[in-house]
Amino acid sequence: MKHLATFLALIAPVASLFFALAGLLLLRARYWTGGTVSLLIAMLTLIADLRYFDNCAFAARPPSRSRMIWISAALWVAVILLNGVATFHVLDARASGVTDRLAAVAWLCSVAIGLLTVWFGHEGARVCRSFASSISAHRGELALLLGIVIVSVALRTIGLSMHPYPWSGDEASVAREASRIVSGDTTGFFHTGWSDQPYWSFVPTAVMQFLFGGGMAVTRLTSALIGTLAVVAVFLVARELFDATIAMLSAAFLATLPYHVHFSRLGFQNIVDSLMSSAVLWLVIRAAKTNDFRYFYTAGAAAGLTIYSYPGARLVLPLAVGTLTYCLYHQSGRAGRRGMHLLIFAGGALISAAPQAVFFAMNPGRFLSRLGQESILLNGWLVNHAATTGVSPARVLFDQLSDTVLAFVAQPAWGHVFNSPSPYLTLPESILFLVGMASAVAWISTPRYLIILVWFWIVVVAGGMLTMSPPATTRLLMTTPAVAVLMAIGTRTVFAQIEKRKLIAQRLFVPICVLLVSAIAFQNIRFYLVEYRRHMYFQDANAEFAMEVGLMARSLGDGCSLYLLGAPKVFSSFPTFRYLAPRNVIVDVAPADGDALARPARTPAAFFAISENRSVLAELKRKIPGGSGGIFYRKSRPDEILFEYYLVTQ
Repeated sequence: MKHLATFLALIAPVASLFFALAGLLLLRARYWTGGTVSLLIAMLTLIADLRYFDNCAFAARPPSRSRMIWISAALWVAVILLNGVATFHVLDARASGVTDRLAAVAWLCSVAIGLLTVWFGHEGARVCRSFASSISAHRGELALLLGIVIVSVALRTIGLSMHPYPWSGDEASVAREASRIVSGDTTGFFHTGWSDQPYWSFVPTAVMQFLFGGGMAVTRLTSALIGTLAVVAVFLVARELFDATIAMLSAAFLATLPYHVHFSRLGFQNIVDSLMSSAVLWLVIRAAKTNDFRYFYTAGAAAGLTIYSYPGARLVLPLAVGTLTYCLYHQSGRAGRRGMHLLIFAGGALISAAPQAVFFAMNPGRFLSRLGQESILLNGWLVNHAATTGVSPARVLFDQLSDTVLAFVAQPAWGHVFNSPSPYLTLPESILFLVGMASAVAWISTPRYLIILVWFWIVVVAGGMLTMSPPATTRLLMTTPAVAVLMAIGTRTVFAQIEKRKLIAQRLFVPICVLLVSAIAFQNIRFYLVEYRRHMYFQDANAEFAMEVGLMARSLGDGCSLYLLGAPKVFSSFPTFRYLAPRNVIVDVAPADGDALARPARTPAAFFAISENRSVLAELKRKIPGGSGGIFYRKSRPDEILFEYYLVTQ
């Protein structure tokens, strides 16, 4: 009874207040069942607290194990109840802004309390001491990793607002969704927004906007931080699978890999695939090696979070489940214990994923929308293309696979946002990658090599071969950590062969390795920050038009009406217009309607015409004299006209 009273004195007041508030808000939103249950819990907790409070004795000694068991049990009950509130909210169609926010907080608390209870439930002090001693024992590694991280941050943030140029419509869409969250216009976090992505995927960008304000650089900064964290995550997973050398090489290669750097500088969420895959696999492998239930739960929780992210990250969950099952199968010990570990993993995943999974279960079309659009097995493209070209579906699949694989080492990576005239990997990187691939295949019976191979090839097949227009760089970003690890394996293999043949003195291995990595890094940095930037391979005339017109509209003010003669290429619905000029009146003027527009409905007004419609603008200038204008040339191609503009002030 004494232990129970102590627990109540510590926890009950806060718990009763929380459940009382939750109950009142739910009842006011007409969630009768949830509100009644929450109030009932609040009342019972408060009554018990009042009943036993006088008998509480706060001892200075550390809490006993039995007391911590009681507290842990109560916290798990709270996790389940809070998660239930969020899930129940998704099921209830009568939502409001207040209850939306309450459900979001309840879910966040359930995930956070679950992780804190697992890690610090009854061994918090020991966990902290272990973490501190681990840092102390690996000071040298951490110092080198810090240097790599600094380089990674610099590559992903220098000139962020204007490179890559121009801003894309997808970036503007993400920025707009984040702005809606910041302004409070969007409160249903478990619903989906642009491109049927869960609103939680836009929350990191919303946080950056809340802290640093709007602007495309702030939107892109979110991806830069995610890309840098991916460098740290690949170090961790490679360290767990192999050793510090492979881990450091993997991090160094990923830090300067051009197509990873590129997507780390774009303001949409594709880059999260590289972070989620590395982090989840590290936790899974760590769990399998240590048999520590805390890692099993954390790995499950992290895997469950992928459902809230960019659709490509959902491949991480089956990859994690397969890896964990394979690792546990090869372990010695009782089957019951392995089954228990899988259940703990599943529990963590369920706590994280439940509300969003329920939403997608109620709206399967939104879950499958991107897959239905891009998968050649679901949209009928494979059958139609085979019939049109007269080749077998097997040959079509082979061509799809070869186009995807060759983009890594041999073919230009044109299209799909990256639009590079070179393969993903330089020639030295390609050699190291192929050597690493051969080494992994040679030792495929060893779990760590098999995991890396599956990691790479499952993305190549699911995100490349079986999707439209390979190589789809946007869907291949999950390969980047695996590619970096394979390059590191290749480097180790090359030096092992040299050592075996005694071609170079062993004392020279480290300096030569540093020179090799530095040369590759220099080549990558020079390509992406110099050549890629100078030639503006990211160029897109429509996005460039929308960006420059939007920036000009900002300088003209909110009262200026914009008339776009952009048909048939670009229209006012382009997201960049709405992001840069949200309060301006924007009107599409078809070329056929130009003769009818003798005077704009309101002034000041600005007319913008793409090259194809300059003759229409010339006629408008004749009918509406007295304005001023000019010609704007493309930055990527200075000899090509982007648009002509005409300003009317009265």
